[in-house]
Amino acid sequence: MTGRNSNGTTSTTWNFTSAAGVGKTPPSGFLCAEGSATSCHAAPLVFLRYNTDADLADAVTAPGTHRLDVTAYHHAPDAPKITSVSLWISTDGGTTWTHTPTTRQGDGRYTARYRLPRMAESGGTVSIKAQAADAGGNTVEQTVLDALTLTDGR
Repeated sequence: MTGRNSNGTTSTTWNFTSAAGVGKTPPSGFLCAEGSATSCHAAPLVFLRYNTDADLADAVTAPGTHRLDVTAYHHAPDAPKITSVSLWISTDGGTTWTHTPTTRQGDGRYTARYRLPRMAESGGTVSIKAQAADAGGNTVEQTVLDALTLTDGR
């Protein structure tokens, strides 16, 4: 399944396995479509949440080293455990990407540190690409173009 926000800056692709729900009661916190004649359940979609270490204007300094925290999670309470998160950073609007190693913190939380070039060597923004997977083979790939603005940190 794929999705894109209205201005095209964020695209997300989910790959997941799904099966018919068991019984007619959804998991706690979920609702079936009104009038649904069949059982329903939450699919094991993997979602991503970011903490970008940015200021209140969603800006980070360049040059500089910054922290990026990514949490991969499910809405389904019985979904498989998150097993990996990979990150890439771009400072040219997504034309080129630099892999950024992550460190597992537990419970789907991962941390990365990335280094930004001088303002003159960038396009003025930071774009983020992330991939995550769980033990059941469900994955998500998300690209957020121009997620952060760069400010001159000379």
